[in-house]
Amino acid sequence: MARFLNHSFAGRKAVLFCLEQSLVLATTLTGAAAAAVVVGGSAFADGTVSANSEALHRSMSWGIGFSAALVARFEDAAPWAFATTAACAASFYAADLYDLRRATADRSRGGRRILGSLAFVAALVAIRAAPASVEERALALGAVLAAALAVVAMRWLLPAIVGAPIRILIAGAGPTAVELGQALLQDAEDRVDLVGFVPLEGQERAVPRGLIVQAEGGLAAAAVRARTDWIVVAAEEDRGAFSSRELVRARVAGIVCMNPAMAYERLLRRIPVSNLRPSHLAFGDGFRLSAPRAWLKRAFDLVAATVGLVLAAPILLAAAIAIRLDSKGPIFYRQQRVGAGGRPFDVIKLRTMRVDAEAAGTPRWAAERDPRITRVGAILRRTRMDEIPQLFNVLQGDMSMVGPRPERPFFVERLLEQIPWYGLRDAVRPGITGWAQLRYPYGASVEDARRKLEYDLYYVKNGSFFLDLAIVFHTVRHVLLARGSR
Repeated sequence: MARFLNHSFAGRKAVLFCLEQSLVLATTLTGAAAAAVVVGGSAFADGTVSANSEALHRSMSWGIGFSAALVARFEDAAPWAFATTAACAASFYAADLYDLRRATADRSRGGRRILGSLAFVAALVAIRAAPASVEERALALGAVLAAALAVVAMRWLLPAIVGAPIRILIAGAGPTAVELGQALLQDAEDRVDLVGFVPLEGQERAVPRGLIVQAEGGLAAAAVRARTDWIVVAAEEDRGAFSSRELVRARVAGIVCMNPAMAYERLLRRIPVSNLRPSHLAFGDGFRLSAPRAWLKRAFDLVAATVGLVLAAPILLAAAIAIRLDSKGPIFYRQQRVGAGGRPFDVIKLRTMRVDAEAAGTPRWAAERDPRITRVGAILRRTRMDEIPQLFNVLQGDMSMVGPRPERPFFVERLLEQIPWYGLRDAVRPGITGWAQLRYPYGASVEDARRKLEYDLYYVKNGSFFLDLAIVFHTVRHVLLARGSR
């Protein structure tokens, strides 16, 4: 895992993306140019290379002549190469093919997902090339075939490119260790290989016998024998869990040692609240909102909100007409939410529910297939268009483009009583989109709120302008694919 401005991300994912797209660009450029040479003839035939082409033909070998003709076609091939590469990048990203765990799983299943994405790219390029000339179609065909060969080769060599998974040894064999192990195997951002569990002396074991690693000679020696990269100490109680000397020996041997909170933060990019100790927040890094970052964030909010409102004006107009025709009631509605520092404000949204949605007087979360949602409201919610008016809240300074979602005071009062550290969400302005919205689907229960808080705490602790840009970028995919909406 790599770290940049406090944010943890899979560095190998970035390596895979850069290497693959660089190879795709180089091969599509060459493939398109080669196809144009074969179909349309070399540049030597039409005299575009040199007036002394006949002399050159006599003195140069066929290979050198073909290479020269290839280079001469690069200018014609470049638009198709760039378009095909961009289509590959967008298609693979939408299909989660740069998620290392999914990419590895797809390779083991014969590459069905990558082949489907390539077929989608080929269809896009074919549609664009259909009305073009014969030579343009040759350029398109060459680019697509070259891209397919490059991608298949890269995916075949995937294990060698991204390297071996992180081998993790969990020190502990109780419920905390089991919960951590399951979370790492299911949700870790990077590829992980769970070596096993080292139980405490006299500890009740909650893991199968086959996953137990005997610590003969000490924890450090057991970790070295197992070729461990990381040790995570996940005992129920810190005191007397494992000797600090053993952990120091492991560190000297080049093994990373951490507690569960650190592992969750580094590999799952959330901070669990169930067993979170105040010391992890008090003595850890993060929680820094410097003046330059605050100024940059506010400037970004103002620019993005202004541009967003201008671009979304036709959408707002169409949505307003549809809401008015679909059901009785106002087009917009205001609802009180809790903002930074616990200060209340009125959020502005397009109305998606009936006007009597809370006639009983008790607020409640929206449920899946909620009967209170209107027909137009269902479409607005699925496409997130009901959130567009919140750009006015951003301009007013009540909200930011990126941050924890603002919650209603009724729910906040109850969640503060039931969930530890829930009040830390108020350390920053709430946002239209956020880390929790990307990492966890729409929540409608206390347990959902607890899990979303873990992602919100990660953002509050590790927030940066780089992370804000990444969240905005990923939000576009979520909106286009209607992920996490309700």
